[in-house]
Amino acid sequence: MVSIPPPPPIRGSMLRLTLEMVPFGQEEKKRTIGMLEVSNIGVNENVADYRAVFTKGNLSVTSWVKGFQRSKGAWALVKKALQANKDLQA
Repeated sequence: MVSIPPPPPIRGSMLRLTLEMVPFGQEEKKRTIGMLEVSNIGVNENVADYRAVFTKGNLSVTSWVKGFQRSKGAWALVKKALQANKDLQA
């Protein structure tokens, strides 16, 4: 049996993006397609490491964004996290 170490603790903020399908704009029929959670696991003033968990249905993939320049902003971080989670982009 392989022992998997626990993930590092979240040390700062977390971003959560939820992708929903809203058929013909009818909110009551919306359904979640996927979710991306990006958690800060190591931070200093300018550079941080993040854990990115992308969930689609019953499948969840965890990846890491290391050494991200925080000055680039949240959308650049989301882009990096999506690139790191290529397995679920289909």
